Amino acid sequence: MKQDDLKKQLPIPSEKVKLQKPIGKRLFRLLSFLVCTAILVAAFAVSGIWTSFGAPVKTFFEGIFRRERVTEQKPENAGDEPSSSAPETSENPPEEGQSAIPVVAKTLYEPKPEESSAGEVPILFETPPVVLIYCANPAEAYLEKEAQIPEDGAGEATFSADPQRNISAVAKKLCDVLTEHGISVIFQEQEAESGYLGSSERSADLIRKALCEHPQISLVISVGRDSLFDGEGNYIKTVTGDADDPTAQVLAIVGSGESGASCPAWQENLALARALQTEAERETPGIFRGIRVKSTPQNQQYAKLSLSLLIGSGGNFAEEAERSAEKIGASLSALFLAS
Repeated sequence: MKQDDLKKQLPIPSEKVKLQKPIGKRLFRLLSFLVCTAILVAAFAVSGIWTSFGAPVKTFFEGIFRRERVTEQKPENAGDEPSSSAPETSENPPEEGQSAIPVVAKTLYEPKPEESSAGEVPILFETPPVVLIYCANPAEAYLEKEAQIPEDGAGEATFSADPQRNISAVAKKLCDVLTEHGISVIFQEQEAESGYLGSSERSADLIRKALCEHPQISLVISVGRDSLFDGEGNYIKTVTGDADDPTAQVLAIVGSGESGASCPAWQENLALARALQTEAERETPGIFRGIRVKSTPQNQQYAKLSLSLLIGSGGNFAEEAERSAEKIGASLSALFLAS
């Protein structure tokens, strides 16, 4: 038999088939984890929980990326320094409830500061300065007397476009007092609906534009309010003075160049804040919570002098914050006119 015929009679070998390797256990677990995470994130966003936790998360990240330190100790009449970094609380006024929103009234002071690297720079004005006043976040508001907790969270109760109870009313009170004392004031308003997102950039644009239009401006003041809660989720309103006639406390914010950004006049700004604290405390003991220096400029690098004032918190009434603005305005006027 020929060799070719023999090959034809041999059985045909089966064709080799390469099977697809099944997904490994580790890859399967990873894919399952990613799918579950996506579902949880979607449910988290839709449920509205993010609204309640948005402020704490924002504060957490600000604490990571923006170092800050306190540069002014509390007044002598405030008692001993606290042993921890927690703010000191006075016994008066006592805790109280405001309508449907739980509010705790406290007199707060910043802990004892570290030694500041800034020297005491004298505040000298040849003439009273021309002052620019603006609100970086004009929707920041204060509680109403009959405030109720909204469905989307208690935090929404302290944001409003109503000019009668948002931060604009307090800024305008400060403007009025300075004007009454003969200080030239320019007040620049922003849209209340603009919100926090992009507020720093909008404020920088506002300041630069105002300085171009009014080159005589020598002092820029940003007016805002704080947002404070205790461990139980109650609002904290910062007050001092008579419990029947409370005044919101003030926290001064001074930007610096510690982060590497330029802020050439930050020492002068710090000296101005200290001078204001001394004058205001002389007239109204306890009105200042302290002075906090931020590592970033806080838009204070543009003008000759700049200052940011947080008047009260979201737990205060607008009347308490306006009372504080009136006193701060009188103290500023005394500084300007005495030079």
